[in-house]
Amino acid sequence: AFDDDVDVDVDVDDAAGETCDGENLAPKAQMITTACWLTMKEVSLTIAELARGVPVDDTTLLDPAALKACGEHLLHVLLSMKHNGAIEKTRVGLVCLGERLLRSSNPELSALPSDWLASLFNRLTSPEQGIKDLIRRSAGLPFGFTAVFLAEPAGVPRKLLHGAMARLLDIAADDGEHVRAGGGAKGTSEGVHVPQVHAFNVLRQAFSLTELATETTAYVAAGVTVCVRGFKSPHWEVRNGATLAYASLVTKTCGYGDSGSAPVAGGASRRRVTGAEFFRRYPELHPFLLDELNTAADSLEKPGSPVHPSLWPILAMLSRLRPSEPLERAIAVDVGDASNSGIDGSQTENLIAKKIASSALSPAAFAPVVRRCAIGRPAAIRAAAARALAPLVDPCDVASVTRASLRNLREDRVRKIAVEGSSGRGDGATTTTTTTCPCPAVGHNAAHGILLCVKALFAPEGPAAALLPKGVAGVTGVTEEKTTNPGGIEPSTTERPTDALVEALAALAVGLEECAYLALESPSAACAAEWLGCAERCLSLAEEALGVADSRAFLEKLRVLTWRGTELVEGDERFAAHVDARRRSAAEIPSNAPKMHPSGTDDQRTYGQRTYEQREPRQTRASGERSNAPHDVLWAKTAARLRVKLALTGGVGPLAVDNYISVGLTTTTLITGAGALSPTVRYEARGSALKALRDAGVDVVDARLDLRALLLHVSSVALPAERRHSCARRALRLVGDWTERAVDESGDDRSAGGDVSAGDDESEDAEWATVERLASADPNERTRCAAVACLGRLAAVRVNSWERSVVTAANKTKNPGRDAANANAANAAVRRASTLVGLIAAGSSPERPEDVRRASATALAASALLSRLPPAPGGQSRTKDPETNEVKFHDDPSAGPALGEPVLRAWIVAFELLEDEDEDVRSVVASAVTSRRVWGKLGKSGVSRDASTEECLRVAFAAVATRLARWPPYERYLLLMCRGPPVDADRLRQSIEDVGVVRRLFDREADNHHAETLLLAQLAARAIARTDAVRVSVLEAELAKALDGVEAATAALAGVSGESSPGASPPGESSPGA
Repeated sequence: AFDDDVDVDVDVDDAAGETCDGENLAPKAQMITTACWLTMKEVSLTIAELARGVPVDDTTLLDPAALKACGEHLLHVLLSMKHNGAIEKTRVGLVCLGERLLRSSNPELSALPSDWLASLFNRLTSPEQGIKDLIRRSAGLPFGFTAVFLAEPAGVPRKLLHGAMARLLDIAADDGEHVRAGGGAKGTSEGVHVPQVHAFNVLRQAFSLTELATETTAYVAAGVTVCVRGFKSPHWEVRNGATLAYASLVTKTCGYGDSGSAPVAGGASRRRVTGAEFFRRYPELHPFLLDELNTAADSLEKPGSPVHPSLWPILAMLSRLRPSEPLERAIAVDVGDASNSGIDGSQTENLIAKKIASSALSPAAFAPVVRRCAIGRPAAIRAAAARALAPLVDPCDVASVTRASLRNLREDRVRKIAVEGSSGRGDGATTTTTTTCPCPAVGHNAAHGILLCVKALFAPEGPAAALLPKGVAGVTGVTEEKTTNPGGIEPSTTERPTDALVEALAALAVGLEECAYLALESPSAACAAEWLGCAERCLSLAEEALGVADSRAFLEKLRVLTWRGTELVEGDERFAAHVDARRRSAAEIPSNAPKMHPSGTDDQRTYGQRTYEQREPRQTRASGERSNAPHDVLWAKTAARLRVKLALTGGVGPLAVDNYISVGLTTTTLITGAGALSPTVRYEARGSALKALRDAGVDVVDARLDLRALLLHVSSVALPAERRHSCARRALRLVGDWTERAVDESGDDRSAGGDVSAGDDESEDAEWATVERLASADPNERTRCAAVACLGRLAAVRVNSWERSVVTAANKTKNPGRDAANANAANAAVRRASTLVGLIAAGSSPERPEDVRRASATALAASALLSRLPPAPGGQSRTKDPETNEVKFHDDPSAGPALGEPVLRAWIVAFELLEDEDEDVRSVVASAVTSRRVWGKLGKSGVSRDASTEECLRVAFAAVATRLARWPPYERYLLLMCRGPPVDADRLRQSIEDVGVVRRLFDREADNHHAETLLLAQLAARAIARTDAVRVSVLEAELAKALDGVEAATAALAGVSGESSPGASPPGESSPGA
């Protein structure tokens, strides 16, 4: 605490609370707060160092009373403070002190951690606690418990932890007298059992600590049970604490949800377990979770019943599990052992069957009840149930489960739907007619859930993917012979797929073919989207297992149906008409009609369990307007992506013929009319199609489609009309990739591909003009960054023609018209290069965001402008003596780079970016200035690719100086760098006075430690001195100005230094020693 009588040397303005004197550290309140928690943190760390450094039984330095006082102090700090940083460091101190005490031979000292634990429990279960004691995460109380747990030595049973964990679980399971008496939650959270909330917060931290992972594993099952029951509490505080503790338990037992399917060294995916392994570790959870899930499913099926509190948490935990390996693989070793032991084949089969059937902890027991949840009303529950079902299905049962699931969708029935239309009498009246459409007998909700479950089975991390060959041979009897695919594309796996995988794919394909009406005729966008999703998973897995050509022949009928189901315009119109009809029918409900659920019986759009009264009719969309419902958008994305994938795998039907005509027709279907890349389709579909083309890669697109037609369409049709930044960024990426490939195939210039060369008028080069407009004037910053990067790649394929235009214009002919055209072409080339460098320079300023600077660095590295240095010194021309064959250099101001000053400006920007604060930006530019592309024809730069960026800057600056020496623009640049900006003595004095030894509290440090203001000036002076880069006789005036600037800066600095010398008194002080 601060005494009021102590004079704190801080001047505070009463109105604003800010210091008036610029030399003070900070406002008084800020200083006091910061000093308090910093002091408490350092005191705790000091106690920790003392506890570690002083010998255990040395009572001369730390007697028992002092150790006991230290422990009481740290406990008091933990239970009083709310600053997370100070609490964290206080726990460190308490852990170190507890370790010392537990090692002591003095019984009085070794019992202190147990006394601390008792004090913590007294605080946790204090009956005087109220709602005001529920601070965020219980503040330091969980840290106190975990400090005692961590103080116990590792490798031996932690007695304090085991006793405390059991008691904490009992407290967390106690709902309190208010809830036991049947009381509910009140608006002011009255009746909440505060110790229960504290217990959940302590359990959350104990289960999340990796140091206690082994000891707390024994309490996982009890913890999950307590948390699941805590979700039923009427109080939000208890449910929140149970949710946090449950999340910690799910991460501890099942790993992270975004860990992916492929294990990464040291990554979280290694922690994911299969369902069988999970229930073997925690067998108590199998009957408990199954009973809770059955209760939740029963509640879900009751009309008007709310969602059970246990439903979502259990489904979330099941979805975190990993699908089991096929049972045949898991018991292959047992089969081999049984065969070697003399047991015949029939006995071995019986043994296997009994072993499988006797498994009481099989995850498959959850599958039936999860399927019940998957056909419920709430769409979110259906999706969660589908994710939870996949890990529960054995890979060898995928085919049978798929057949049984899709069998429910085969029997369709015709349902009448009211459609409002014009009466035809001309009086504006409307009539209600009926139309028919096929609907699944189980309803759209159930059909949607079934398709979600089937799609999850064939996901990349699902059970069907586990059937891919992984080096286990001889189990299914598949022969080892290798077949050659007609298309020349081999499967991605090293072995042929198993019979179970082929059977599963065939079952899925046949089932989807029999319920194809869901994608072709059904008005439900959700069902149509998931049907396409199932087809996409089937085609992708077949291509991975069989190869593109074999899978195309194997699933040709499914591919044809899928192609028909991806008609974007027809689907949008069908779904929009259905939504409008539903809205009109809802508006016609009589006022005395009973309340009902808005989703009716079959509508896939659910809104929870709410009811509604008669509402005003919504304004219907205009004719042809698309529906923006979530499932309609999902269908559009899936359809566009799938249509592109089908086109990239050889087309469908007549388009599948492998010749240039089918390639052109397939490309035409994507870019014309209602194609996925047409500007007339919704932007979500365009973005999905562009993303699919980007992910496929240039090689696949070039092999399967007409790359030049796609490039022409995207650059001249799609990109100029694009208004969505996400689509524009993807289109710009494709333009850059495809342009480079087109130039690689046709030669150095783009003229061979029909594109306009860089020497023509700028209006004719629509591609460059469009990208330049986006880079300079687009309102979205991310689009501007993508455009600048694309512009650099476009410049790389045009720079040769730019240089030729300049060289051609310099060689005059006898034809004035041709000379004028050549001059215009040269001016256009230089103008475009200048525009690109100007955009790069504008984006490389230190105040620009990191993404913008990185985009500028990428564009500069890709533009090839850095490689356009002349092979000889830029300001000289060389001649050869015919007699001695000696090469002589002569001053020639016009002998610089062909593109002139844009090349110099590009190198200036490169020098500045080599001092950027972002490491990625520096590495991109450093790789560019040391690449073979820049110095391959000019000789070595003298710096290795793994050198530091400062070394790259020094060596590159010297190398550029040798190439541009005695070139007038470069001479002026060197002198300008040496001279620097004008120096004012008063401003210099003020700047030096503002620099204090002690910064203000929380002031930011220098943003960029890599930028040295004088480094470029020193390098410029060194280049002038060592390479004779500046002609003194020619640039006497500029050199004199540079020397005057240096002298002015030196004089100003000397004056300021003299004023602040020991012999002079600084302003405002009476003596030098003050």
